Amino acid sequence: MPDQDELGKDELGQTMPKPSGRPEGSTSASALEALPLEAPGRYGVPAGVTDIELGRGGMGRVVRLEDTHLKRVVAIKELLPKHRSGDPLESADLSAQFVREARVLARLEHPGVVPVYELGKRADGTVYYAMRRIQGRTLDAVLGDSASLEDRLALLPHYLDLVQTVAYAHSRKVIHRDLKPANVMVGRFGETQVLDWGLAIVLSESDPPPVGETAGTPAYMSPEQADGRPVDPRTDVWSLGVMLFELLTGRRPFPGQTASEVIAQVRHGKVPRVLDLEPRAPAALAAIVSQALQRDVDARYPSAEHMADVLLASQRARGARPLGWMAAALLSVAVALGALAWAGASQSRESDAKASAQRSLFEAATERSQALAEQALLALRARDAASAEQLASAALADGRSPLALGVKALAREQGVPKLLWHVGTEAGCASLAAVGDAVACATLNGVELFSAADGAPLGRLSKGPLGWVHAVAALPNGRLAWGGDDRTLHLWDVASRTELSSVGGLESSLVALASDGEELFLGLRDGRVQRLRGAVRETVWTGQGVVQSLAAGRGVLAAAWPGSVKVRRADGAEASLERTAWALAPLPERLLLGVERSVVSVDLSNAATVWSGHRDDVTTLTLAAGRVVSGGKDGVVRWWFDDGSLDGQLDGFAPGVQALVALSGQTPAIAVATSKRRLEAFSLPTAPGPLSPADVPLVHAWTEPDWLLSGLRDGRIRRVDLATREASEVEAKHGGPVRAIAVVPGEEHPEAFRFLSAGDDGKVLGQRWNGLVETLDSGGAARPTALAVSGEQSRAAWAFADGTRVLFGLEKQKTIAREQDALVRVLAFSPNGRALAAGREDKRVSLVDPDSGKELSRLEPFDGAVASMAWTSDGTTLVTGDDSGAITVWSVKDRRQLKRFTPFRERVGALAISDDDETLAAGSDDGTVALFERSTGALKVRLPADLGDVMALRFTPDGALFAIGTDRVPHRWPAKELEP
Repeated sequence: MPDQDELGKDELGQTMPKPSGRPEGSTSASALEALPLEAPGRYGVPAGVTDIELGRGGMGRVVRLEDTHLKRVVAIKELLPKHRSGDPLESADLSAQFVREARVLARLEHPGVVPVYELGKRADGTVYYAMRRIQGRTLDAVLGDSASLEDRLALLPHYLDLVQTVAYAHSRKVIHRDLKPANVMVGRFGETQVLDWGLAIVLSESDPPPVGETAGTPAYMSPEQADGRPVDPRTDVWSLGVMLFELLTGRRPFPGQTASEVIAQVRHGKVPRVLDLEPRAPAALAAIVSQALQRDVDARYPSAEHMADVLLASQRARGARPLGWMAAALLSVAVALGALAWAGASQSRESDAKASAQRSLFEAATERSQALAEQALLALRARDAASAEQLASAALADGRSPLALGVKALAREQGVPKLLWHVGTEAGCASLAAVGDAVACATLNGVELFSAADGAPLGRLSKGPLGWVHAVAALPNGRLAWGGDDRTLHLWDVASRTELSSVGGLESSLVALASDGEELFLGLRDGRVQRLRGAVRETVWTGQGVVQSLAAGRGVLAAAWPGSVKVRRADGAEASLERTAWALAPLPERLLLGVERSVVSVDLSNAATVWSGHRDDVTTLTLAAGRVVSGGKDGVVRWWFDDGSLDGQLDGFAPGVQALVALSGQTPAIAVATSKRRLEAFSLPTAPGPLSPADVPLVHAWTEPDWLLSGLRDGRIRRVDLATREASEVEAKHGGPVRAIAVVPGEEHPEAFRFLSAGDDGKVLGQRWNGLVETLDSGGAARPTALAVSGEQSRAAWAFADGTRVLFGLEKQKTIAREQDALVRVLAFSPNGRALAAGREDKRVSLVDPDSGKELSRLEPFDGAVASMAWTSDGTTLVTGDDSGAITVWSVKDRRQLKRFTPFRERVGALAISDDDETLAAGSDDGTVALFERSTGALKVRLPADLGDVMALRFTPDGALFAIGTDRVPHRWPAKELEP
């Protein structure tokens, strides 16, 4: 491909011109001659207008003129004078392009496309066309003025209009090829117009898409456009994905100072994740961007119409009901079937029609299943395992869906919150507290008690009409403090249901309570915060407005009023924050605030947002088994790991969460009071975190039964019991990062080797079961790249980055062969030990004699460097994965390629075959694990597990699958979770 800068000198971001050559739909000179001449005096300059030019580009301009026949102002597009008076051939080509653009626009009768009124030619030969004059601002300009995510999200209706306009164009076989914010006009009254169809092509069977031309705008150009490959609707899908990325993050995904740099990023750069740049972006929209920006065109949405359907679905409330367009499809099929029963057509026609209707019904169910599976994946990405499992189950009920099966398995692994009990409350709960085995609900005229175990009513704390009770707080020794509109603080013993004492005469209603275990603090409606010592009340603060929230614990006190928060330590040090906080919760040495849609961590020196993601204000906070749990006006409850990453969420409490409290017990559980006057209790799953939060492993190897060996960057090797998560270091240690580990199969024996390892120190070490470590090779000047051990423990092989390949006899501890050839990235002995496969950087596999180290034959070619391999149990078939994302199945005996398919867009870094040879597991650098039928390549399960680079896979004898990646989290999926 020529350098992009050679194609034209337009400034960065402008549309790149096409090289010479006429694509489908180009207009010949004879067709230009057939255009009518302009009617004399038809268009003139409107009265009072001095500057008629509305805009110009590299080749043409748009002017504002008056149609004197119809008495209306129109826009006229024409070539710039320099192109009309230049090279005649160039002028003819550009004029032909104008004609083609006008006819493409005329083909698209849609509200989002500017209508063309007339196509003509002036007396001097200049081709022009007249169209409706539109007014407004470009989406590019509006985005530039949008300072926040909220401002940009307000543009979503215009973006959806854009996608639907392009969807209509795709239905008419028109590909725009230059979609970007500068080519979208936003009107004052909600209009959205797609402009500049000068590069559009019309797909037809007789004229295939042009090949070898590079046209478009670098920052929004698809990889296939940049490579000069054929384009189709998925090219526009990529551009729409870039625009949605920009709308969500405020920046383009592919930076660069020149067009060439941008094109290089588009072709080969890593596609950034929306949520990494803007964590508050809606997860559903971020997932749509991810699918639209797939370099593998087959992995994108097939057209803008499919993308529009998913966009609409993402904006609807999540649920298992059919989407509107799907419901319509099902309804139309039902009507068709009913009509067939009623019609009096011939039997053969009726049979054909019924078959067609049944096919339509099947297709509609399949589409619904896929849409539900995609919604389930969005819920899983949002850590909403409960909704994900429900949606995935609904998708599987409609038909076979590998994605839904994988999402369901991941949801269950993530942990689905379990509803323990639920009860209705007559007036709702303004506040909650957990006291022993009871949950206290502050409500109208008293406090209602419910069993924390099953929600059974336990009685009511009250002595008569009191008005609303707004606040309740648990005290030591089973006591409860509460108060409200009666301006009295009540102290009760919960077990005996008796009032111990009361403090009356408060200056205003009691609206908040907090206790640090020793002292009690009161928040009043008039803004006062008071400390209660015995029967004496001492005012700590007086704020402006009602006390919205109060928290105390471990030497810290905090209060929130409208627009301000104050914090005080036991030593008297004090800090303030000018923000509105609806919820407070104390932690050791710091305080958590629910500020707008985020949870903020505050100490007396700084404040930092540590958790965000609610769609509306955070209204309540609590701590449950080391997790921060937040509830919001959006009806969502979320809980978080200590490092701020989302652990899980529960949806469906709309219109909002009023109160939260953690329940005591071995299993983490919470009680949730909702705006629907319901009190519900849930157990919360606790998904395991990474194995090693500090040390970064570079390689993993499985041992029996459930042990994992991890080679670390500092040269240590850690052994982890996956059942207990206990870790210990082994004796072997390298002087640099550990690059490879190979487990030696066989029973435990003191003198037998346990595993081999290789590190950047150039050494290959062998550790025996008795703990002795021996150096098997120390002559490698380059870092190791691969390591393998044969099944009968007699042979080992390793390779270095300088191309050296070593075959080693373990029994005699002697080097059999040392060869230097192409760089080897992966080694694998056949199960019977009769062959060694070496996957190479040069896109080949060498089959090596394990007795002599000599190459016997080669398998080639591959689409990329070979990165992973796996043998079937009989040693007759070898499966390989490469850097292009392709998987190839080989018959080793006759070196015949049995099957090749490309299920991933990134490197296939790990492969495993089940003991029965029926199932192939593959893991990609995109974080996905997929299961295929080994014989046919048919996809069985897709597990979008977000593992990072998948590093190791293993099937257990009972069919379970183990996986681990750069996320450092071991995953285990039982066989029953992976079957339809």
